[in-house]
Amino acid sequence: MKNIIIYFFGFILILPFLNACKSETVEDAKHLSLENDFKTITRNSALESYKIKVPKYMEPTEILNPEAGFQFLNLYKEEYIIIIDESKQDFKQVISAYNEFRDEKLILNQYSNFQTQFLKQKMTILSQSKLKKSKINNLNARQLELLAKLDKIDENISYFITYLEGKEKLYFVMAWTLESKQPIFKEKYRMIIESFELN
Repeated sequence: MKNIIIYFFGFILILPFLNACKSETVEDAKHLSLENDFKTITRNSALESYKIKVPKYMEPTEILNPEAGFQFLNLYKEEYIIIIDESKQDFKQVISAYNEFRDEKLILNQYSNFQTQFLKQKMTILSQSKLKKSKINNLNARQLELLAKLDKIDENISYFITYLEGKEKLYFVMAWTLESKQPIFKEKYRMIIESFELN
C-alpha cells in the first residue's frame, strides 16, 4: 500500500505570497463556470482511468506529495489539490495482514477511516466534520473537512477530503488552503470534486 507521507506541509512554509490584485469573494467563486473557467485533466493507468476538472489558473506540479499522480496548485491563491490512487487489492492485502479486513462491501469505509487516522497523526486537528456519505457520478464517496494547525505556520489550514471507490481502485482526494480562504475555495472544491468521473 502506498505510504501517504505528507511532504506538502513543509512546502506551505514558503507562503503566503501576494494575492492577485483584486480580492476574490465567495460570490466570485459561486459564479465560476465549469465550461469556461475550468480545464479537464485526464489520468490513465492500466487498471482504471479518471478525469477531473480544475480551475484554469491551477498548474501541475510534483512537489506536493511523491505518492500523488495528480498534483495541482496556485501559489498566489494558495490553493492546492492532490489525488492518490491505489488498487483495492493492494489495500485489502495490507489490511488483511493486520486481520482488519472485514467485508468487501465496506471497503470504502475501511479505507476512509484508515487514511483519516493516518492524517490525524501528522497534524494537530482543531475541528473535523462528520464523515459524510455521498455519490459522485455514480461512485460511492465519503467526504469530510478538517481544520488543522501545522508547526511554524501562523494561520490554520483548511482541508477538503474525499474518498472515492472506483471499480478497481480507491481514490484519496485532498485539497487545502489557508483558513481565511476556506469559504472561497470550498465553492471551487465542490465543483472540482463533482466533476470527478471514471473514463
